[in-house]
Amino acid sequence: MENIWYWNCASGFLKKIDFIKELIRTNRVDVFFLAETEIKGDANLDFLSIDGYDFICAKTLSTRNKARLACFKKNDIKLVKTSVILNDVIILESQYGIYAGVYRGFKCYSGETVVSNWERILDELNE
Repeated sequence: MENIWYWNCASGFLKKIDFIKELIRTNRVDVFFLAETEIKGDANLDFLSIDGYDFICAKTLSTRNKARLACFKKNDIKLVKTSVILNDVIILESQYGIYAGVYRGFKCYSGETVVSNWERILDELNE
């Protein structure tokens, strides 16, 4: 069984990266989802490397120039999918199961309601 963590790190995580790296190492975390990462599209993320892990941002980093969800995952865990244009979703698969990291912000996009915003995320997860 794998050790999966999810942390809403509030207001970005770049200043907390040393703490996060230590948590991953000392707790033998296999997947660490991070919400409210506030990663901008032009950010240099090279310093985030951890031996044996991949760092992944939700697709919103390229489609909306901002990722609110990211994760560190062990190299042997497969990335299945990152989100569609508006969703902060990362889906992973290992020999033990499928893991989905999801972040739903409080603000709705133009033309959406709270219900349609939630339904958009559920539609992606149902795929």
